Amino acid sequence: MSKQCTSGLNCTKSLFFSPISENETASIIEHIKNSNSVGCDGISIRVLKHVYWNIVQPLTHIFNMTIHQGIFPDALKLS
Repeated sequence: MSKQCTSGLNCTKSLFFSPISENETASIIEHIKNSNSVGCDGISIRVLKHVYWNIVQPLTHIFNMTIHQGIFPDALKLS
């Protein structure tokens, strides 16, 4: 998850993330506790688990672009 800072800047307060694979995304979804509650997107965990193999590629791409660009959508900042 983290790597050494090589920019010459003070990186003591920086985070570095590596891209994730489709297998990692799928594994995370598989291990989420089943629930009927919905997230800020209105999608329940049960629905997500039912369709995740159909969306794992674009979902992983979105996560990796977010990491690469360092721009996190407000909806992903919710706890």
